[in-house]
Amino acid sequence: MAKAEIEKIREILPANKLVDIQHLGSTAIPDLAAKPIIDIQIAALSLDEMKILAVPALLKLGYGYWNENYFFYTIFGNEKAVANASVNIIYLEI
Repeated sequence: MAKAEIEKIREILPANKLVDIQHLGSTAIPDLAAKPIIDIQIAALSLDEMKILAVPALLKLGYGYWNENYFFYTIFGNEKAVANASVNIIYLEI
């Protein structure tokens, strides 16, 4: 399920603004008991640009946006997502 959700996200975001998209957290570890929420992290070259590009795109996929997080931008999944998923967008300096 995480792979399908990551592919949907890759299709809507410009590749030249991304460093990587990864499935992380307990659900990424095979055979580990985990909460039923898929954690996806997007590493971006610019949080400011990604906020402009990703928030509207992810909202169209059915995600909700939490604007009050001061460290990174978090998009929470809802019933429209393939699975119950949360997406974090972080800045990664290369």
